[in-house]
Amino acid sequence: MVFNVTTDKGSTVKQASRQSTDGTFGPATNLTTWDGNPISANTAENSALRINNNESLNLTFNNSSGAPVQLSYFLFDYGRSNNTAPATISLTFIDSNNQETLLFSDSNTPNTGSIGDYSDFAVNLSSYTIAAGDFFTLRLTATNGSSGGNIDNTALTVIPEPSTYVAIFGLLVFAMTIARRRTK
Repeated sequence: MVFNVTTDKGSTVKQASRQSTDGTFGPATNLTTWDGNPISANTAENSALRINNNESLNLTFNNSSGAPVQLSYFLFDYGRSNNTAPATISLTFIDSNNQETLLFSDSNTPNTGSIGDYSDFAVNLSSYTIAAGDFFTLRLTATNGSSGGNIDNTALTVIPEPSTYVAIFGLLVFAMTIARRRTK
């Protein structure tokens, strides 16, 4: 696994007996790939994480792969349990120097109920490469409401290293060589 994930739920962001029921991670229908890139970390749970108005959920990723890693997408589901739940969900990238960049904000999230088909989101992170041993944090923040919303099925995808493609090509050449020798 390329990243070690720690979740800082804060003092009032708690597990909720709620969940997204569409079976996806953001718009991804499985946990193996999204946009052709492997999913390397996820926080799949049996219930959503409740996030109250003006609170944040921080996901910290440490690159323990020993090589630089280029990010691809961050996927997640967000649901409003009722009309007073935060209507705005935003995502901020925080690098290891504490530099913050707002990546995404949606202020029109629909009321999905506590259990239902939450809104699916995919945020492009392909402009970020994380050095070996370095870390970053993704902060999800809920605002514009008076109660709490629900975050579920978060996942991170990375772009495979070029060495991965070289290894695959090498295996294909090796297999073709063996097959050719058997036909002679």
